[in-house]
Amino acid sequence: MRTTVTVTDDALEAHVDARDASTDAGRVRRCIERSSELDECRERVARLEERVEQLENEKRLILDQREEHAQLVRAVEDRRSLEQQRAEAGALTRAKWWLFGRDEDE
Repeated sequence: MRTTVTVTDDALEAHVDARDASTDAGRVRRCIERSSELDECRERVARLEERVEQLENEKRLILDQREEHAQLVRAVEDRRSLEQQRAEAGALTRAKWWLFGRDEDE
């Protein structure tokens, strides 16, 4: 198939360096090749952007899980601390806690 295209030299030179091809037909072919390369690059960028979004979601999930884990660890440590204080407290202190409640700073 043969197609005729009219392009000014300035327009052609704006898109293809004269060193890339020595003839006008060669420059047009190079311009078409670059257009194809550009399409491939755009597709690659789109795939990479999707991957970045996926990784950001995974990172967010991991950070949320880490925070939840840290909260559970703190709750367990608080519980152990309370049980240890109860075990170490004397009978009078435990009776006071039973009657009046336990202060957090005790």
